[in-house]
Amino acid sequence: EVFGEEYARVVKEEKIVKLRMNPEPKKDGRAKMRLLVKGFMEPKEWDTIKDSPTALASTVKTLVAMGLLPDDTALDDVISIGDISTAFLFAKEYGPDDMPRYVGYKAHKHASLRIFQLLGPLYGQRDASHRWWETLSEWLIKVGFERSENDKCAFHHPHPEMLVQLVEAKGDIVNDLIQAIDNDIVDDLLKVIDGNPSHDNVVTGKGFRLACHVDDIITRGHIAHTKAFWKLVEAQYALKSWDVVDFDNPLVYTGVTISKHKYDGCE
Repeated sequence: EVFGEEYARVVKEEKIVKLRMNPEPKKDGRAKMRLLVKGFMEPKEWDTIKDSPTALASTVKTLVAMGLLPDDTALDDVISIGDISTAFLFAKEYGPDDMPRYVGYKAHKHASLRIFQLLGPLYGQRDASHRWWETLSEWLIKVGFERSENDKCAFHHPHPEMLVQLVEAKGDIVNDLIQAIDNDIVDDLLKVIDGNPSHDNVVTGKGFRLACHVDDIITRGHIAHTKAFWKLVEAQYALKSWDVVDFDNPLVYTGVTISKHKYDGCE
């Protein structure tokens, strides 16, 4: 938050974009209050890349449909769907070379204007979704995923056992493992695993696959790899929930007969 002489300077010299509190109704009757930037008021010089890629509907349908095909391994694939809470707030922070961005908020009509300098993107900004996509993509590639060329939100991990190794390597402090800049555990694990095949289309072949759609992720892989993946996500970001889909009882979903069972977090 900006105070004193800096407050006076910002009011006089800088563009201040207003914030608004947006009530979003929930299924249980409550309302989630989300503080949003009035993106339509952002000056053009704030813009970077505004159009964020989202998963193709055909990619999601293929991921689900491929789960019905017989596998030549002892374990069957499962589909999982996860929701990352406040995803945009985990996007990369602005660097020292980025122009300063200031936002203002009045709690009520007669309240004084509070001014804040943004350290990173907020919901409502025009480029927030793209910055989050960049952040998530970099992290996925860091832990061994390969991004598809035909769908920028589709990823394939050719060696999903590495996800389990990453979790087992540090246990409950896996967050430190993934976030440490000078930690080369990912590179060490890659050296242990023989081969690094490339895949032009991430929804064919063996491995662990996912498609990301803003703050939701759908995956297909064996349950051990699925649990490990969500444990890594939980350590890195704020994971709201994740569900696993299997094929025991019929439920129509995207044209495929499946059933949905809730797993308690990442236990």
